[in-house]
Amino acid sequence: MNLFRKIFFCLVFLLFAYPVFSQEVSLLGGLNISQISNKMVGDNFFFDSWLKPAFHFGPTFSFILKENISLDTGILYSLKGARDKSKNGFEETYSLEKMNLSYLEMPVNIKIKILERNTSFYCFAGGYGGYALWGNIYKKPDISKPEVFRDNITWKKGSEFPMKRLDYGANMGFEVKSNKSSIGINFLLGLAKISYYKSYYNRTLEISYKYQLWTKRSINN
Repeated sequence: MNLFRKIFFCLVFLLFAYPVFSQEVSLLGGLNISQISNKMVGDNFFFDSWLKPAFHFGPTFSFILKENISLDTGILYSLKGARDKSKNGFEETYSLEKMNLSYLEMPVNIKIKILERNTSFYCFAGGYGGYALWGNIYKKPDISKPEVFRDNITWKKGSEFPMKRLDYGANMGFEVKSNKSSIGINFLLGLAKISYYKSYYNRTLEISYKYQLWTKRSINN
């Protein structure tokens, strides 16, 4: 059984297991503002691509550890990548290139309530793991013309666009909750090198809306 099938069956198991043991089930979705950071090997120079807008969504689950402290996780579909707009030499034209990467991600965070009034405020920190499902490269040599080229990313060494499927890293953020609705901001710092030959790392800012579908708690906090 290959790695993809193992991950698929694990995710199916978790989708059924998490709601059984969790104290809260919610649906989360929102905006990704992503970037791929490239650390030049053997140099202190950092090149950062332009920010790329995308989205994420999926179910989340909360497990109460103590009063005001919980363990939060989920299974999310998340689009990431990068884009770069550059001038074509001395010409007055510009080219556009985008890398699109889609992931199944599992965040694991410790969340602490820091203030409770009519609206509750939380901060959280932890890590995440992700597995790339697909990816492609989009190229437009001249943005003023309709000509477009697309190439699929391949997930092995020796290919034209060799990328690694596995991603992981740290995250931190805060959340504001009123009744069953929450708004949160979360920064994901990728620690995994996602390219075989280049030092590429994911950087993502998430702005999310979460709606509580179900809870075991007697008091809605």
